[in-house]
Amino acid sequence: MTVLYKVLDQAGASQYQHTSWPLPLHGMPGDWFECHDKGPLVMCANGLHGWESLDKALQEARSVWGAQVYEMEVDDSEEVLRDRGGYEEKMCCRRARLVRLVGDSNGELILMSDFVWQ
Repeated sequence: MTVLYKVLDQAGASQYQHTSWPLPLHGMPGDWFECHDKGPLVMCANGLHGWESLDKALQEARSVWGAQVYEMEVDDSEEVLRDRGGYEEKMCCRRARLVRLVGDSNGELILMSDFVWQ
């Protein structure tokens, strides 16, 4: 299992993609999300993208109002593109799901537990 980090807005969408991801709920991962374009994976053009580095994801989150950072599990049985040349530790894949919320738009680490504050 490959773990990446995904920055999403409050609606669960990335700043470059307008489709909302299925979010984790009650301690359970979100549903699997798939890239609809079956063409070749291309960094920053086609595929689902995530950061290998939590620090880089938190840094991006600071630039997006209301952003949240999620731990993202990649389906390693599908094609994965690893390219560090110019893409600052990003990866691109065909299928992934969000596992848990780990950071916010202040760039703060906020590992969420399974209980809710009342």
